[in-house]
Amino acid sequence: FMDGVDVCSRIVKNGGVGHTAGLYTSKDPSIAFQRETIFVKQVPVGRVFINTPTSLTAIGTAFNFQVDPSFTLGVGTLAGSSVSNNLGPMHLINLVTVARRQTHIEWFNLPNRIYFNRGCLEEALRDCSKAYS
Repeated sequence: FMDGVDVCSRIVKNGGVGHTAGLYTSKDPSIAFQRETIFVKQVPVGRVFINTPTSLTAIGTAFNFQVDPSFTLGVGTLAGSSVSNNLGPMHLINLVTVARRQTHIEWFNLPNRIYFNRGCLEEALRDCSKAYS
């Protein structure tokens, strides 16, 4: 693991300081947390995505709601920028953002038999019982 962290750190320092890195690791919470902590401390980036498609998550997709959708990512002070998140004109004014979970994401289309929303387990089980009865 440490050899992989070293390689990743050297790659990032060669041309991507402050940007984004991904870590695919164990699903065991104790191992994952330990590895995530080491990775975050050793690799100089502004975003670390854990067990998720990094290129899609970096632009803000349904894999992750902690990154705003954008194609312009700030690289942070590590690389000489002032912000390490998605940069836009709204960074120049002070606003308060209030967000609530949206049940239906209209721009994210899934086939009918994919269950995505909160509380979908009961619906999926009902559909399964209809199909097999």
